[in-house]
Amino acid sequence: MSEEKINLTAAIEAVLFATGSAIEEGKLLQALGTEEEPVDKKAFHAALDELEKSYEDENRGIRLLRLENKYQLCTKNEYYEVLGRIVNMPRKHTLTDTLLETLAIVAYKQPVTRAEIEKIRGVSCSHVVNRLVEYNLICEVGRLDAPGHPILFGTTDDFLRNFGISSMDELPSISQDKIEDFRKQAEKEAGLEVIAKKDEEDESSADTEEEYEYEDDELDSEYEKDPEDYGIEGFTVDSDDEE
Repeated sequence: MSEEKINLTAAIEAVLFATGSAIEEGKLLQALGTEEEPVDKKAFHAALDELEKSYEDENRGIRLLRLENKYQLCTKNEYYEVLGRIVNMPRKHTLTDTLLETLAIVAYKQPVTRAEIEKIRGVSCSHVVNRLVEYNLICEVGRLDAPGHPILFGTTDDFLRNFGISSMDELPSISQDKIEDFRKQAEKEAGLEVIAKKDEEDESSADTEEEYEYEDDELDSEYEKDPEDYGIEGFTVDSDDEE
């Protein structure tokens, strides 16, 4: 290993350790080099690989975390309880099925508005979205260019950390058939299927108008009898004759 690579690896470690937060690759390269002597990207990635490999040793308590185009040093998960005895560690949150479903929609559809999330789930999601923002799993990433300029939501670095992935590309893919099943289920939950069926019935009503008129006349004649003879539950009959 050359002296240059050793220095580069040590410099990366020093910067990441000192900052403690995730740093974008561009800013890290800028800190390690100068405009006159920029850091070679190939050497930079080789140094990162070397650093990551050194942390894989079971005798090390930290690891290199890759988050999209960002890098960060953090403790290994298996030492969470040990750290909790001396450091005020943040309380772990439990994700319910509702939170996970909503989070999955944001992850796969981002950037996405609250209205789009509610259309997919078929129910109001204000409380759930606010809770995910509180947990820092999703955040505002912009505004939609539409009336009202609704907020666009996307996942955060904490989302990647908590689910143990380095990039959104690592999310499991969903087949088109599965997406279609989700769409139909969402439409059914939202009542769109019933509305569509009603529209179809309205369109076909013109072709059977005479038939329905005949049936109505027949029903009117039948209902001249005492309504109690039919024994229909759940309905009441108002009679003007008694007044």
